[in-house]
Amino acid sequence: MVNNVLPARAGELARALVLWRVTGASRRATLTTVAMERLLDIITLVAILTLVGLLFQVPVWARGLGTVTMVLLLGITVGVIWMAFHHRSLFRVAEVMLFFLPGAIRQRILGFMARFVDGTRALRDPRLTGLALLCSALIWAAEAGGFWLVMYGLGLDLPA
Repeated sequence: MVNNVLPARAGELARALVLWRVTGASRRATLTTVAMERLLDIITLVAILTLVGLLFQVPVWARGLGTVTMVLLLGITVGVIWMAFHHRSLFRVAEVMLFFLPGAIRQRILGFMARFVDGTRALRDPRLTGLALLCSALIWAAEAGGFWLVMYGLGLDLPA
């Protein structure tokens, strides 16, 4: 509901806050949970858009925009998955890059990063990741089905 009222998907932050209050988990853990859910949605949507682009005639401008978006989103996805599996090297690089900050601030940033990376741990389990992707695909299929039913109910004969 909050996403429908506030701009810029601010409802995601509200959802993380509610999750934090209900479960008692840390705020960073709940934010990471929401971020991982968005990541899985991105993977699902890129797959759906790729399928649509292959099966249906798409305008040239949409195909170009879709390609740029897909490359960007796949880059983010690969980065997060890399972070889940290679977090030790990530922290070594971060420590080197943050050399100029005072020790307390540097440790605080690294602590935040550690809690975020900890939230990506589920990506290391192929079964769990596969189940989450399946849930994401089913949710998006239900969403698309809802739009199709509304179009059908209104007598709109639009292409996919």
